[in-house]
Amino acid sequence: MATHWTCACPLPHAEERRENPIASAELNALLLRARNILNVTTDQYDDSIRHNTVLDALKAGTNRDIKPLPLAVRRRADNPTYVTWSGSNTVLGDAVKSPRFTLSPETRVTKVIRHPEDQTRIIGVLVRNLKTDEDHLILAKAVVIACGAVGTPQVLYKSHIRPWALGRFMTEQSLSFCQVRHSESIVSTFN
Repeated sequence: MATHWTCACPLPHAEERRENPIASAELNALLLRARNILNVTTDQYDDSIRHNTVLDALKAGTNRDIKPLPLAVRRRADNPTYVTWSGSNTVLGDAVKSPRFTLSPETRVTKVIRHPEDQTRIIGVLVRNLKTDEDHLILAKAVVIACGAVGTPQVLYKSHIRPWALGRFMTEQSLSFCQVRHSESIVSTFN
């Protein structure tokens, strides 16, 4: 099971940053870098009638500062009617062309492997083939664990990597999805 990413990229709220182990300036720099890698924008739907109608209706109903949701999306250069949502291809870019790169679909990282003589050094990961339920060791010079808000702490905990903050600040993006039925006066603006 995995988390479905909707390409929504809101910045963490002040409450989500409280007691964060990463210093504020460094966190801001990392978030900006991530937004650039993912092509996060807030203006790709500025010309959408539906988008602006919903924004206007939300703004009219509150005194809060309503803004477009930052999304990892870009208008297509060949046909601006459509968009391209960011995905793993956006993040990986040309790295997938390297002979050193291997994509292993239907696998899950289950544990980080430490060097037997130097426990501070990570030497690889244990992965499980989800079709055969077999485990395989993958040795690596560098390991990045990016398994989502739930999966990352699970892998680290199982690997006996348990910093104080592990599991204490788990949060998914605080978003909710719903279907909205607009009043006839709003819907009539689409005609």
